[in-house]
Amino acid sequence: MVDTLIEDFDEEECINFALSLQDKAYNQALQSGLSSEEAQKIGQNKYNEVCKRYCLEFIKKIEEKLASLSNQTVANLLRMLIALGLDIEDEEELEYWINRLTQESLNRVALYFNERDNISLYRQLISKPDTSKVLFNLQNYSLKEIEALSSIIKSLSLLNDKNTKNEVNRLQRKEILKKIEKILEKDIQLKIQQQRSNRQTRGRGRGQGRSGGGGGGGDPKDALISKMTSEGIESGGRYWNEVMSDYERSTNKNEFVKNWQIDNDRHNELDIKPINDKQREDERALAENEEHQRQEQEKQLRQQQEQEEIRQQEQLEIRKKQEEQAKQDEKEKQDRERDKIQEKRGIKDNSQTRARSDYKANQGRQSMRQMSSRGGR
Repeated sequence: MVDTLIEDFDEEECINFALSLQDKAYNQALQSGLSSEEAQKIGQNKYNEVCKRYCLEFIKKIEEKLASLSNQTVANLLRMLIALGLDIEDEEELEYWINRLTQESLNRVALYFNERDNISLYRQLISKPDTSKVLFNLQNYSLKEIEALSSIIKSLSLLNDKNTKNEVNRLQRKEILKKIEKILEKDIQLKIQQQRSNRQTRGRGRGQGRSGGGGGGGDPKDALISKMTSEGIESGGRYWNEVMSDYERSTNKNEFVKNWQIDNDRHNELDIKPINDKQREDERALAENEEHQRQEQEKQLRQQQEQEEIRQQEQLEIRKKQEEQAKQDEKEKQDRERDKIQEKRGIKDNSQTRARSDYKANQGRQSMRQMSSRGGR
């Protein structure tokens, strides 16, 4: 989105600028020799011209910025609101209206699908519709209204491509919007066929009235198509093609069309039953996919739990080894201290033993000297 979508219209600036040019035109007219009355008229014309040009340039800026919006459906709604007199003062207020109108567009599409069928939107996206049921439910919707909804979806798809940053979410939304757009296109074709059929029916009725009820001169094939469409038979479907083949092989085509009636059993066998089977298959595939995802989630959860248990066990082993190492270090420390003490004690005991030995030796030597001295006398 552009940085500034609408700039404020500065009325004071516009008026001051216009008055300045008015005075300039007035003075130039006087200098050229015109009367004061004529100069005033020229000045007023210049004032009107400047104001008009200023407003047109401002409107042009608004239109350029609205044209730059990716969601042109919203832009068209904004143009309509502005034309109705909506006063948008700043970018914040404009952003509010854009978001509100976008949400209203989504709500309108959701309401359409709620009225289109009583099954969920997901089932409508994956299954073929019951044509007669759809036409009956959408009888209050005009062709233009459905086309407008299709335009809204296309705009929302562009908005999604531009503004959704998460690639996974962008692709998922794009796929859903694409399916919704395809359904709306098919509904548009159904409406066109219905309108064509109604016009042909009315045309044949007027032709029969003019001919006095004498059977009319219309194409019997068109009449057959009209009858099959009114019965809700899908154009191009298996039952449709079978009836058309029977028609082409018939020798009296007018009589064939006159007597033709829908074979509900055959219609069910060829078209409705395969659709229901496909729908059940899609639902089964969806259930299997959901179950597979659930199992994968449980598997991932178990793996995470196992990894957490392994991590806790490893941490426990590490703490245990650290405690054992600390005990071993403490024991070795105590052994070293005990060895030091014992070593110190051993040195002390040796010193005391040598001291006692020296003392006894001295005593012995003194005794010998005393005995020698007594023997000499």
